[in-house]
Amino acid sequence: MTVLYMTRKLDGAAVPEILSILLGALATNFTAVVGYWIGSSSGSAQKDNAIQTLANKS
Repeated sequence: MTVLYMTRKLDGAAVPEILSILLGALATNFTAVVGYWIGSSSGSAQKDNAIQTLANKS
């Protein structure tokens, strides 16, 4: 659908609104996924380091 949005016009008219909405939703969700992945990895590494530090003190 994204390729269609970027490369064609349907019946000589503007691209239908649904394709614009689809592209916007795709971009928004991509940003959310990348943010979660980076944040989750960073938080997980900090948690692992904290647990290791506490385990070494015992």
